[in-house]
Amino acid sequence: MSHSRYQIAAAIESILNAVPILSGRVHTNVWHALSEAKLPAVVIYTNRESSRRDTLIKSAGGMARTLSAEIYVLASGNSANDQTDEFCVAIEKAMAADYDLGIGVDDSYLESSDITKTVVGNNDAYALNMAYTIKYRTLVADPETIV
Repeated sequence: MSHSRYQIAAAIESILNAVPILSGRVHTNVWHALSEAKLPAVVIYTNRESSRRDTLIKSAGGMARTLSAEIYVLASGNSANDQTDEFCVAIEKAMAADYDLGIGVDDSYLESSDITKTVVGNNDAYALNMAYTIKYRTLVADPETIV
């Protein structure tokens, strides 16, 4: 079994791939440039996490964890602005409909978003970052199981 943060990324990927407009365009932890042919695309990163002893399950060695899930929407071309907006609406609706991500996290919510626009050649290119906060619990000795 994988660490809970990777399970969370996979759960988000599954939720978003179930949305017809996003299906097949969602990727996790991509560390290379995506070709323009793969755009628009959604990329999920789960790289920042904080942990503390959990007072609710302290006797069992509990950890309360807060994970930042960065969901990027990438688009380029004449319709990039519209595609970015359409994808963001679909992501927000899908994430709001399944706040426990189907795997029992305590909470997930959109904390912030920011958009960057650049011009590449004659085309607009957009990168929108939607930062979701995911709160969940594990045991210290079992980071693979969300409790």
